[in-house]
Amino acid sequence: MKRKIQLELLATSALAIVLTLLFALYVFYGLFRKQVVNDLREDALAFQTMHVFENVDDLHPDIYTLGNESLRITVVDEEGTVLFDTDADSAEMENHLDRPEIRDAFATGSASSSRVSETMSKTLFYYAVRLDNGTVMRVSRVADSFFAVLQNVFPSVLGVSVILFALCIVLSNYFTKSIVKPIEKMAVVSKKLADHDFSA
Repeated sequence: MKRKIQLELLATSALAIVLTLLFALYVFYGLFRKQVVNDLREDALAFQTMHVFENVDDLHPDIYTLGNESLRITVVDEEGTVLFDTDADSAEMENHLDRPEIRDAFATGSASSSRVSETMSKTLFYYAVRLDNGTVMRVSRVADSFFAVLQNVFPSVLGVSVILFALCIVLSNYFTKSIVKPIEKMAVVSKKLADHDFSA
């Protein structure tokens, strides 16, 4: 019985550890996504306020090269034609009117969205704002997907899990003894009473 109780306690502890760590990772990634979108929003509003990308004739990729690890900026007209992009030749880019963040920005003034790139294990975050000249400027950034983040932190998560489970082994052993000890005492007393001859 003692062995069974200890195994059940350990199984419950292991399940609790796994679920807690997964939930913590999920919450952490949600906060991470929210922070990325907020940063993009602040960048987009700053560019909008400064009217940096409103004069289409002045837009040239060589001037606004931001690098692969930084922001990507795209300017789209009302028909969805890409007028400017910091990372690609706008003349070769397809129509962007079907992009949800572009479409919603034209309709409401601003919008955000994200899409997962399965080939890169990345999530692409977008924030778009309608400029005073009628075009939409979209800022975007690439970040790790949830599974990529999980893969990166897996060694740390595994280490924490092992430490917690080792602690659970010690505690389960202690609690099992605490539970079983009174039962064993009662069994000894019952046996003595059963062996006692009350007829004498």
